[in-house]
Amino acid sequence: MTEPRLDCLEPRVHANHVNRSAEEGRGTTRSTRRFGKTETRHDAPSVFSQLRRDSTMQRDVRSAVQHGSDLDRRSTRRITVRDCPLDTSPRCKFAGFCIDHRECAGSVSPRGTGRRKVYLKGIIRTRMPPLPRGLAACFVLVLSCLFRPAAAQERVTLLSDVTFYGDNTEFFNPFRDGETLLGTAATVAVDVALNDRVTFRGGLFTNHRFGSETFAEQWRPVFSLTIDNGPSRFVFGTLETVPRDAGIGPDRTGPHGLLPALQRETLAFTRPYEAGLQWKLNGPRVEQDAWLNWQQLNTRDHRERFDAGVKGRISLKTRIPVALAYQIHHVHEGGQLFDTGPVRDSLAAGPGIIVEPRVPIFDKTAVESYMMWNKHISDRAVSNGSGYGHGVFVRLSAEKNAWRGHLIVWGTCDWIKEDGDENYGTRRQDGTIFHPTRHYGEIGLTRVFYEADGVALEGAARVHRTERDYDYSYRVLARVNFDFPLLAP
Repeated sequence: MTEPRLDCLEPRVHANHVNRSAEEGRGTTRSTRRFGKTETRHDAPSVFSQLRRDSTMQRDVRSAVQHGSDLDRRSTRRITVRDCPLDTSPRCKFAGFCIDHRECAGSVSPRGTGRRKVYLKGIIRTRMPPLPRGLAACFVLVLSCLFRPAAAQERVTLLSDVTFYGDNTEFFNPFRDGETLLGTAATVAVDVALNDRVTFRGGLFTNHRFGSETFAEQWRPVFSLTIDNGPSRFVFGTLETVPRDAGIGPDRTGPHGLLPALQRETLAFTRPYEAGLQWKLNGPRVEQDAWLNWQQLNTRDHRERFDAGVKGRISLKTRIPVALAYQIHHVHEGGQLFDTGPVRDSLAAGPGIIVEPRVPIFDKTAVESYMMWNKHISDRAVSNGSGYGHGVFVRLSAEKNAWRGHLIVWGTCDWIKEDGDENYGTRRQDGTIFHPTRHYGEIGLTRVFYEADGVALEGAARVHRTERDYDYSYRVLARVNFDFPLLAP
């Protein structure tokens, strides 16, 4: 049994059209003559093709499907169609659903317009979940980039950036709970190089957690316009996160490679998508990443939320490689359109110094030290709703033959930072302050495997000391990144 064609053809309906007997043995065809036309009553299942779009009918069909009701239990709707062939399948595509017809009664309009007025009764059942409009728009955009005519100087490239992540934290302390994260964050997009400096990117981003009942916990369109000018790079749209030049190790895999006290590294798995503005510098002595990430809008239900930050280093001309570093991160919740909830701010900033001495037994070594200050405002309307804190961060690391070991020591006083790792803060999970002074430390070992071009597999294990509690965590990451040229100038 085949389904009817949904094309523009209109099969003619003859006046002497005889209906087939019903499969269930119910009734026959009865024909009468009215106004010089033939009116036929069919008790058997029938089908419509080329149904006219009727907004009222579509609304009733969708409502019936959402509430799990049958159409014949609702009020019968009258729709106008041009054709009611009886020699096809008793199944009809209409408004994205299948209608198993129970009864079809048609009559020619007495005014001789050639249209039939049809009374439809049947059971509605879902054909398939409708494709989200945003997702469909992304596919259309990608296809338009693939098949549209391109100028001779344009270069079109299909790129794929996939991260398979498995992170397990066994934490049993009053500051942070343990969590297991397993999933895949993937970006598939098309880059169109308009010239040597300007590139447009369009595609789709998805973040799927293994074991989830949904297709993706997060899916977003990828739209960005990138302008390169020497060492400067400006991005408007989808931001470039999880920098690969930050090095290996779980303590460096945050969305922008900030210190964990400012931005916890697991945000690269739970919130990997960012959109807004970004300015990157990659010069011989100066490296910087500045961004504005707009997370949510101001609505009747919640405040707007965004975070902005700067991470940079300036290399000095010394015998031993030394660089001055600086990091700033600000999280804001506010908005003027709707006054829903308090206006909040969380800011942390500070300078640092990075020394990379040459040790013969290692490929690379680094000693990092930062002095950080923070200001946390839980409610601007409350006079005592703000607090200040500071902390000292020290990290030692050494690399040898794709192995990396690191040691972190952190001491702080009254540190409260939104988006920061809770193990570095002084606030417990219940909101109370543990003690104004806190200490934290961790030691970890990482091994990276390069199995193919554009493929890297990374495994890491850590031991954490949070006050008097000793916890552990381990992580497995697989990164796949490849480009496929579609059109060359």
